[in-house]
Amino acid sequence: MFVRQKKNKSGVVSVQVIDKSSGKYKVIKTLGSSSSISRVEMLVKEGEHWIKSQLGQAEIDLSGTQDAFDKFISNIQQVTVAGTELLLGKISMR
Repeated sequence: MFVRQKKNKSGVVSVQVIDKSSGKYKVIKTLGSSSSISRVEMLVKEGEHWIKSQLGQAEIDLSGTQDAFDKFISNIQQVTVAGTELLLGKISMR
């Protein structure tokens, strides 16, 4: 599902939630329409929130992961590249 902004002949933008899982576009929900850019942006955010609530997808909080990543990287003491040796070590030259 995704949020679509479709401009009408009158110049008003309609905001809709669209599903294309069966190969065809299907309007699931019409959120509203407006000629105001700020109102259209608000409707788009509302649509994205509606999709998340319908799909039941949880968001992962990745704040603070940079510190954990830096700590992990600082603990690496040695890097050994053994892939080519493992791959080519079995090939003998005659």
